[in-house]
Amino acid sequence: MLGVDISYRAIEFCQRYYHRPGLCFLQGDAESLPLDSMTFDAIINIESSYGYGHVERFLQEAYRILRPHGHFLFADYRNREDMELLRQHFIVAGFKIHKEEQINLQVLHALDLDEGQKQQAIQRYVPWGLSKVFHYFAAMKGSKMYHALQSGETDYRCFVLQKEERRR
Repeated sequence: MLGVDISYRAIEFCQRYYHRPGLCFLQGDAESLPLDSMTFDAIINIESSYGYGHVERFLQEAYRILRPHGHFLFADYRNREDMELLRQHFIVAGFKIHKEEQINLQVLHALDLDEGQKQQAIQRYVPWGLSKVFHYFAAMKGSKMYHALQSGETDYRCFVLQKEERRR
């Protein structure tokens, strides 16, 4: 198992705190992965692709490093209009969509369960002037992000994708 993040600090943190046999961490850019082609049976990407500059490049990289018929497990959010574009990016990259599920309700439930702990952390560690930004980022109740998930303006979905052989 390999965890990849663009941030050296995130990699250093993970190396310091997560020790499991067969688990390692690598600093790298998701749009240009420093990994050999057809190396992995599965890739998991959760709630990070919305921040990539070029999602299409990331999907090409995911396709490249997956073995034939490998699986790509993906969960992230977009506004309603961009979700269709994301689906098209999957297909153009060479992935078959096996399963797709909107998970807004499940995400909201998890956010509700974690509300108190996040509130305490924000009060303890975040300067007052930045607390509103952190409330949005953490999707706290009452934040624009929480409301967007609740109203469906933000569409949070999970996908099970599989690498298809490219037609020649």
